[in-house]
Amino acid sequence: MSIWNRIVEWFSDRSERDRLVRNFNNSAKEAFINGIVLPLRFPVFIIGKSEF
Repeated sequence: MSIWNRIVEWFSDRSERDRLVRNFNNSAKEAFINGIVLPLRFPVFIIGKSEF
């Protein structure tokens, strides 16, 4: 069985996937609150057109 098939099979179990995502989100939240990680977005000042 290929690695890709193992990953697909593992993620087909929704409860396992939800638990993984929940644990990751909680860990990321705690790390951010404790100042261990930096925010992903930083303010950047760019001179130019702001038409998006």
